[in-house]
Amino acid sequence: MTDAELDFILDALHQIVTNIDAWSRDYTYDKETNEYLHRHAGDTITGMVERWFDLGVPVPQLNRRGRRLNEGGVMRQGAREDGSASTLTHHA
Repeated sequence: MTDAELDFILDALHQIVTNIDAWSRDYTYDKETNEYLHRHAGDTITGMVERWFDLGVPVPQLNRRGRRLNEGGVMRQGAREDGSASTLTHHA
């Protein structure tokens, strides 16, 4: 670790100790998730993490067996849940 890195860490700790009262008012503790949430976050942790992996492309809908569905819950043409061919493609 360099002197500059150590200075950065020590300065961060000093800032936390100096501003703890003011900064703590910006957060609430969620005992269900054991997380501190910023009052202006306006988002859940799950939503934030999902955006990290968002590639900007639609995610295919899957049935309970992991087979791809088209819009409205319709399986791909000619596919059955067991993988064999079928003429019936709609699943309720």
